[in-house]
Amino acid sequence: MVLTSIACSYFIEKTGRKKLNVIGFFVCWLTMGFLAFASFIQLDPIYAVILVSLYIMSYGVSVGGLGKILMADFLTDSGMSIANTFFWLWIILTAEGFPYIKENFSITVCFTIFSIVSGVSIFFNLFVLIETKGKT
Repeated sequence: MVLTSIACSYFIEKTGRKKLNVIGFFVCWLTMGFLAFASFIQLDPIYAVILVSLYIMSYGVSVGGLGKILMADFLTDSGMSIANTFFWLWIILTAEGFPYIKENFSITVCFTIFSIVSGVSIFFNLFVLIETKGKT
């Protein structure tokens, strides 16, 4: 686990936080979009397994780990507290809302919402977020 942490830190510093975040959100956007399409036309479930695996790998390597690092780069201690509160509220909303949306609409709507959020995040990272590579 220590070696993995060291390797990830090196990879993040070498690639750059902004670039890695954009790539991660792009892969998340693609996989969620394809999942929405696959569920809409009812493709074989093996495609869903492959796409979800790609999503998890992409999220874990980029977006999942970088969120806290970016918050620490930009926010003060009190700002981190507020951001963490909203972060966990969003997780609760997602976890509680997913079954409701799936039951009352369809799984396609869930994947479409996740894809839209990832797409908006791409543009936020491209045009709003500043690069912090080599500044910490």
